[in-house]
Amino acid sequence: MKLANRKILVWTVFSVILVSVTVIFFMASESNSGVVEEEAKYKLTVSDWVKEGLETSDSSFNQKYVGQIVEISGKVASVKAVEAQNSTNVKLESGQEEVIVGALFNKTSKEIQELAPGQDVTVVCECNGVSKPEEDDLISEVLFTLKHCQLKK
Repeated sequence: MKLANRKILVWTVFSVILVSVTVIFFMASESNSGVVEEEAKYKLTVSDWVKEGLETSDSSFNQKYVGQIVEISGKVASVKAVEAQNSTNVKLESGQEEVIVGALFNKTSKEIQELAPGQDVTVVCECNGVSKPEEDDLISEVLFTLKHCQLKK
């Protein structure tokens, strides 16, 4: 291999490495807190949202809401820290025993940990969808899930 070809090869490899390191640096330093920062497209109460989810097919409901930012108002049913993920799951009262509405907060904060059952809250989250059991499933719960949540003040 000629000296000129080696220089071209070395400069090409060096350039690729430099570009890769630059891209990785910017991706790593980009602020991505994992919480919703957009305005909610839909503003609903838990009971209205659950009613709509139960009255429509799960595919229609999911097509409308999954990936959308929603603002949901209701009462806290329970708060549980998920230590392994440094997150907190807040269940909202759905008004129906077989329906679970879970809002996942990416961080464990004192404000979220201090929420109490029966307390009125409004959460802004990304909808993760509804999951309904099949007819032959042993589990009979309907699960509405929200992720990247934050409390609205």
